[in-house]
Amino acid sequence: MRLAWLVLLAACSSSRATDWPKLEEAVEAICKCTSKDCVARESHEWFSLPWPDLRFADRKTHDRTIALSDRGTLCMLRWNMKEDIDMFAAWAKRTCACTDAACANAVDDEIVMWRKKMEHEIVTGNILGAARDAVIQHDACFAKLSGGARQAASTLPSTMVERIAATADLICACSTLVCADLHDEELVTWIESRYYRPESDPTTGMVLSGPAKASNTRLLKCHAGLSTRWPHKTRLEGAYGIGP
Repeated sequence: MRLAWLVLLAACSSSRATDWPKLEEAVEAICKCTSKDCVARESHEWFSLPWPDLRFADRKTHDRTIALSDRGTLCMLRWNMKEDIDMFAAWAKRTCACTDAACANAVDDEIVMWRKKMEHEIVTGNILGAARDAVIQHDACFAKLSGGARQAASTLPSTMVERIAATADLICACSTLVCADLHDEELVTWIESRYYRPESDPTTGMVLSGPAKASNTRLLKCHAGLSTRWPHKTRLEGAYGIGP
């Protein structure tokens, strides 16, 4: 579950009118912080503000709320989980300084151990997102030493079928487990933001057509191939029960 949703669920009982300028001001105050103490002080206001009740929100209100919540959550995370995020930068630096595959594998083993330790932490996906550049850099340097291919940057499509196919492509191009988990987390985050109300939008299972299921099967296969040191389900499968 995304950390952002905890903020929204905590505020869902509010019946007060939404003060968008106040919400935006609170988010920007958090994002300007340069210390954990500042984040703690500013986030107190963030949690007490009247966020919209997403159970009854229209699409525009939903998207605006999610965008603000995600931005504020990321800014809080950069300080509250700074040690973990900084570790990814250090790991990427070490991997890129390696001159052989054995060295890169040793660094990657440390990342896999961290990923295993964080299995049940709800902020794991957020940390991977905040450390995204370092995760991709680590994977690129690892690929260079192990004979894999560096991932090319791409714009992801906005339809379910194409999005799953594109994510499968990204995961299958990964050389490391953490890279695969990053793209898997990003796919689930996108699904959660797009299909926001079960009563008005099709559930994920309903929109998984034949082509989408074929792509998902490929995604699961590639993820499993990278998970040999720590076998675990993808977030897509764990969150929605969507298997091959």
